[in-house]
Amino acid sequence: MVKRRHSDVEKIADFDIDQLHSLTQELEDQAYSSETWKTYNHSWKQFKAWCKKVDASPLPAELKTIQAFLSWLVKEEYSWPTIERTVCAISKFHDLEEETAQTRHIKVKKQLDGIRRSLKTKSKSKKNLTIIDLASICQAAPDKPIWWRNRAILTMGFAGALRRSEVANLKVQDVVFMNDGAILNLWDAKGARKGEVQRVGIPMGQNAMICPIQNLRKWLAFTKATEGPLFLPMKPPLGQEIWKNEPIYKETVSQVVKRGVELIGIDSAIYGGHSLRRGLATAASQANVPLARLKQHTRHKSVQSLLPYIEDSELFADNPANLIGF
Repeated sequence: MVKRRHSDVEKIADFDIDQLHSLTQELEDQAYSSETWKTYNHSWKQFKAWCKKVDASPLPAELKTIQAFLSWLVKEEYSWPTIERTVCAISKFHDLEEETAQTRHIKVKKQLDGIRRSLKTKSKSKKNLTIIDLASICQAAPDKPIWWRNRAILTMGFAGALRRSEVANLKVQDVVFMNDGAILNLWDAKGARKGEVQRVGIPMGQNAMICPIQNLRKWLAFTKATEGPLFLPMKPPLGQEIWKNEPIYKETVSQVVKRGVELIGIDSAIYGGHSLRRGLATAASQANVPLARLKQHTRHKSVQSLLPYIEDSELFADNPANLIGF
């Protein structure tokens, strides 16, 4: 007996409107990763606090309020990415309340163009950490728990080209050890949809000193953790004990890099958490790793967004001065 298929008309009549509204909300929530929502909430709270101080309404916010706030961000020397993210957050929270967002006003767009142009000349990218730097840091690091953790952060962050937030948000259960190394399951990473996982391979290192797998295993042997945050805050001032069973802040990753380069006598001012990700990209480019494979590993959306990470190294590849024996 042939099963009769529902006609399109019958399908239209067979649904629950409340369930559809619920599904709509779920799909909207998945438009952004949890990390994106976290940064949006942080920016929105800052904007509300600023508005309270100047006795202005944050929602709906007047055009002059938004423009004054943007000028304040510039005066306080916030970076362009932070300012851009803040504008997105203000727009998003206005949209959620179905209010008109003055962030889209032509005057705001002109102001943002001016801010971008002025900050572009001032901005300095974080310097990449080299493999030699990384090995020197691991060798110079004291043999105590806080540096067992720090060595794992540095080598894992470098090998995986990880962002600060990705390092900070890692959980023990996100690491799957294999014969050749480990696979990291990154949940809600930048550019991913809510609930989406990105997989990153971390190979065994050829140099035991900077091997991310050996350094991670040594840290886990100390914590004895089988679940929960992978990297934990250490109790000051000696860093011999775990302070809290909570994840570290992403700013901690930057502090670890800075303390590391200071150990080997390098000025830490131009180094930060991004030095790990930039370092891997630069080293891979110098080793002639194909851009497509490098992009897959760093998880950049496009080759164009990856190029700024490796352009400096390209200045010395097939350099005309070298080729003529200068």
